[in-house]
Amino acid sequence: MSYDARVLKIMIASPSDVSPERHIARQVIADWNTVYSEERRLVLMPVGWETHASPETGENPQAIINKQILRDCDLLIAIFWTRLGSPTESAPSGTVEEIEEHLKAGKQALLYLQRADIRRDGPTAADGSMKSLVRFRPRESVPVEQAHFARSGRRNLPNRRSVRCPARLVRYRTGHQSGGAMSGVGLRRTCLETLAATRDRRLGMGRHYLYPAIQDQSAEAVSQLQVMQMLWEMLAEGLLYVNYSQPAPENWAWELTERGRRAAANGEYEPSDPGGYLDRLRARIAGLDELVLLYAAEALQAYGAGCYLASSVMIGVASERAFQLVGEAFAKWLPETEEQKFRQTVDNPSRTYSAKFGEFRKRLEPHKPQLPADFGENMALTLDSVLDLLRITRNEAGHPTGRRIEREDAYINLQMFARYLERMFELRGFLAGAARG
Repeated sequence: MSYDARVLKIMIASPSDVSPERHIARQVIADWNTVYSEERRLVLMPVGWETHASPETGENPQAIINKQILRDCDLLIAIFWTRLGSPTESAPSGTVEEIEEHLKAGKQALLYLQRADIRRDGPTAADGSMKSLVRFRPRESVPVEQAHFARSGRRNLPNRRSVRCPARLVRYRTGHQSGGAMSGVGLRRTCLETLAATRDRRLGMGRHYLYPAIQDQSAEAVSQLQVMQMLWEMLAEGLLYVNYSQPAPENWAWELTERGRRAAANGEYEPSDPGGYLDRLRARIAGLDELVLLYAAEALQAYGAGCYLASSVMIGVASERAFQLVGEAFAKWLPETEEQKFRQTVDNPSRTYSAKFGEFRKRLEPHKPQLPADFGENMALTLDSVLDLLRITRNEAGHPTGRRIEREDAYINLQMFARYLERMFELRGFLAGAARG
């Protein structure tokens, strides 16, 4: 099934001695797209002179490459091994010029340094290429990583696991961030998945065994301090515990609780896994409104902090916003005479949302045969669920009634909300695309 996505162009820059590594980089990007592109609505497109440049005259070759392909790239990955490359009119090499031009545009770059053995008496030593590479110093703002690429007798056989996810390497973030850090929900999900899949979860002494595993799983930049803070936060929430059955403290290990295992494994809307919950909303609901998503994220955060009343109120606000959007689409879909009557209720600020929803339901019922078959068949059940959710989260929890919300209630509210949202946005999509009723 097709889906809308952003395309992020990644320039692969390098001298001529790392052709196998360029191939590996492309394969890693292809692997990332296979696993993550649909979920994140993001496609990474590798770009290079060998695939995207076309013959042109009038300028020097490097200027043509810069104009044709480098200018429109969002990110740059540069790979070096034994050579810096051939000089251009304005830089020590074409690759260096690409890095400098990319940075001048205020974009991000990352350098890979191949760690395969180099013969110091080889041809690169004689022609000065190695000396040029050693003298090259990138700007401090450019992350430099020691890359492990497979180089054996079969040079074209890449080791994909030797290169980490390109989105993380270039510090690209798709979620809402602050201060350049990875989003909390994304890191929480990564920690859950890593704890469920990794054997060595020991705390360690001097070396923290779990951090490299989380770092390799992460699609974004993450520091050891962030990981430590998240693990202790998850412990406070009852998602994991420290297994201290071993006598040596360095052999104590992080373990998922039953609730944590459920959050890691659950393929549905699990409130204890806010990152997965929000990702599923984005993946399953076309045209999901940003305000709905904002209040849903707040509800999940409040749930994780044990503020169940606040969580339910935020779900109520998100539900109101969703109903506003569906109600507006329904009003435009109705015949004009009916639209005016409907708006007299739904546009009246003094009417409760339960009353507005009742009016919506009353006017929708006669049009049931015109609705999508699966929605029409279950319409009564769906609308009863929505009305019940609005009653609990807005009329009771959202007003000073003294009603208490227990954890189980908040859990059910969040599960109901996700399913209600799917159905209501499905109806909104139909109404927006159909002729007036």
